[in-house]
Amino acid sequence: MNEDAEYQNFVENYFDTGVSEVPAGCSSELRERCLFFLRMSADESPDGVSHELGVRSVVDLFAAGGSCPDMTLAIPDHQPPPVPAETGERYVVEKEIARGGMGRILLAYDRDFRRRIAMKMILRSTADSIPTSRFLEEAQATAQLEHPNIAPVYDLDVDANNSPFFTMKWIRGQDLKEIIETGGDDYSLTRLLQILQQVAMAVHFANSRGVVHRDLKPQNIMVGDFGEVLVVDWGLAKVTGVKKTVTLEGARPDAEEISTKRADEGFATLDGTIQGSPSYLAPEHARGEISAIDARTDVFGLGTILYEILTGCVLYEDSSVGEVLLRARQCEIEPPRKRAPERNIPARLEEICVRALAADKEARFQSAEELHNALQNYIEGKIDAKRRAAEALRLREIADELGDRLKDAEVRAAARKRQEEEVRAAVRDSDPEEKKKPLWDLAEKSHGLKEEVQSAFNRTTSAYLAVLSIQPDDPQARPALAGLYYDRLVDAEDRNDAEAATLYENLVAQYHAGHFDVELQGGGGCGPRAIPPEPAYASAVSRSVGCCSSRPTGKTSARLRS
Repeated sequence: MNEDAEYQNFVENYFDTGVSEVPAGCSSELRERCLFFLRMSADESPDGVSHELGVRSVVDLFAAGGSCPDMTLAIPDHQPPPVPAETGERYVVEKEIARGGMGRILLAYDRDFRRRIAMKMILRSTADSIPTSRFLEEAQATAQLEHPNIAPVYDLDVDANNSPFFTMKWIRGQDLKEIIETGGDDYSLTRLLQILQQVAMAVHFANSRGVVHRDLKPQNIMVGDFGEVLVVDWGLAKVTGVKKTVTLEGARPDAEEISTKRADEGFATLDGTIQGSPSYLAPEHARGEISAIDARTDVFGLGTILYEILTGCVLYEDSSVGEVLLRARQCEIEPPRKRAPERNIPARLEEICVRALAADKEARFQSAEELHNALQNYIEGKIDAKRRAAEALRLREIADELGDRLKDAEVRAAARKRQEEEVRAAVRDSDPEEKKKPLWDLAEKSHGLKEEVQSAFNRTTSAYLAVLSIQPDDPQARPALAGLYYDRLVDAEDRNDAEAATLYENLVAQYHAGHFDVELQGGGGCGPRAIPPEPAYASAVSRSVGCCSSRPTGKTSARLRS
């Protein structure tokens, strides 16, 4: 029996018999869950929150008349806990799943909609006018931020003790902090950047509606089991109004301004007040300059998340909160690649991160959308680079095959040329045509092979040039092409064709990338070759992958002699 089933049996037994003894031998998590249920079932919990929230179930109301359907999907998360229908309660609180300085998050079951939800309740110790007004502002602002990457608010109400609570989407998954720390094959750098892009667009939407989150950090980014990304915890959000502080180029003129009771009545945080997580604070926020906080403050927060994605470290780490705040106020940032040199952080991503974390707001991206677009350009460039590399490899394989054919044609042409020269040596001008005919046939065949070699040369050089048009610094195509031109350079020098020698020497110099330094300097001293055992382009490719091969340099070209 799994823990959910054990828990439901415990709750059902409690309501049937009143026995509140936690089963022996259960896991610590199940035990904590059962004990929490018992505390919530008591007349008054330690925090003053009664189990009966005082919110009546609409389903129960209509069930009395026999006109209530029961539509529950066959999904484990939607199965209701056993609770007596006669209680009339809409929400069944199951356990506490998180707690902060102002409130706590409970996992509850909504009996009307047959689903589990997250319920945020204000702590009794903070239930005075200011925290309560901020709590209500969080609920109102979040509810009005209707965006796919912002957790939706379902309801706002008060419990039997008149303490406010609101309900929202429950996200089964991990927060981004856990993902960064645990890593794994499911979350490559590109995937993490795409998550941050979704966060950036949610933040941009909120900023365009006059809301600044002010507490962006990996812990406030939830990633669901099915890939959903949600920005949560808007408890420190600053509601400013579009016209007053949001200066975004991307803000539409018809953007709906967010309105909350607290903002409407003038309850604003005073300058000098610092709220948020010190390790993620923008300098203006760390200095308590509340009036200076705007959309670019959230850009800095997004930059701190990117910094943690790249380095695996929080932006500011120190032994005391005071030291962290001091560094945050002065914006003392160690560049990502210096902070984590072992991670091989791409230079372009470091540039994006450093710009987002600029001390001067004017030097940052001016909106979260700009940051999103910079990341998109990087991702598309990376994908394009992979596509180019794959296409270059395909074309290089074709060029190598053409090079092999060229080499074969050169060997056959050289052999036919030798045969022609042997026959020519045995034929005199005075010989009859019958004796000259074999020489003429060989000369015709030699000419055909010469044209075949030239055609193969043209196709091979064109193929390597196609590779370089995609990958200009391809480490194999450049020396291979230079080798082809070097073979022609040596041939031109052998024929004392100064014009051709100069042309091919310039082409070798353009493409050799250091593979023909000695040859171009006229070193060596070997004479011209007739039939090389290995073409220069093949030798160059061998050297490009780490092999050494000395080869004759041929005669010094006309240009070098001068």
